[in-house]
Amino acid sequence: MNNEKPICQNHAFRLEYSYMEENHKAQFQQKRRRQYKNKRLFHNIRLAVILIGIAGVLTLLILVMRPSTQYLNAPEVQRIQRMGVLRVGVRTNVPGFAENGAGYEIEIARATARRIFPDVDTDVSLELVPVTQSSALAKLVSGAIDLTFSRQWNTDNEAYMYSGSYFKEGIYLLCRPGYESVALADQEIGFIDGSAELRALNIYNTDYKTALTSRTYASYPDMALALKKNEVPYIAVPGRQAQTLLDWDITVADTRLGAVDYVAVSLAEYSALALLADLVIQEMQNEGKLDQWAIQYGISAYKVS
Repeated sequence: MNNEKPICQNHAFRLEYSYMEENHKAQFQQKRRRQYKNKRLFHNIRLAVILIGIAGVLTLLILVMRPSTQYLNAPEVQRIQRMGVLRVGVRTNVPGFAENGAGYEIEIARATARRIFPDVDTDVSLELVPVTQSSALAKLVSGAIDLTFSRQWNTDNEAYMYSGSYFKEGIYLLCRPGYESVALADQEIGFIDGSAELRALNIYNTDYKTALTSRTYASYPDMALALKKNEVPYIAVPGRQAQTLLDWDITVADTRLGAVDYVAVSLAEYSALALLADLVIQEMQNEGKLDQWAIQYGISAYKVS
């Protein structure tokens, strides 16, 4: 019995097999092309992400570096570079902030001097000029100092340029023992004349619909003595001063009056100095240096958010 298929059948089989083979090749090539396109698309997307990331880093570097370069090239800063020294007004009697040439504000002043004179020791490039809270601005106007870190606050005076906040300190009410929880209504409160606490009083009255009034004094000891004599029921003091007055047999009331942001100040016509200080403050904040210095100099407990 002949098992061989007819020639026509073999030919048809070969044609069908050839067609299937060609179809398979076409499908395979089409799949390869899709894989190639997908691979190329993935490569392009990855490349785009990398380029976007690089562009972002470059943009960030430009944003960080450009202001610094711009401020360093300002005429007032170049004048200081020619003089060889940055004169900064600082307090001399505020423990933790500035006392005997050391403290939180001194560290920020040194960091600012290093930005202006990167290759010079701050013992040479920085002159610390003693000021009081009230004399600092007068010394800016007279030209005795270029910049001040002296627990000043932004008063929106157009004659000056202010940095952002480098320390936010709570303002506390002190009272005689037994009066900590008395509700505030229309009491008269003791303040230092011209202090940031007075500004906080106006904000407090507006926010809480109270009618607190003020009696001003020349010094914190005068104010504490007035409290002990019952001339006023409360006195308003920043956290650091509050701690020093607790030895007077007075205590902290339950209500806090507010807070004050301390800023660097320069003359408005020399605005690059305050703006450069602001840049340094931001960098020190981002690096954690401000928190480190607050802990180092024992003032972190007085810092509020």
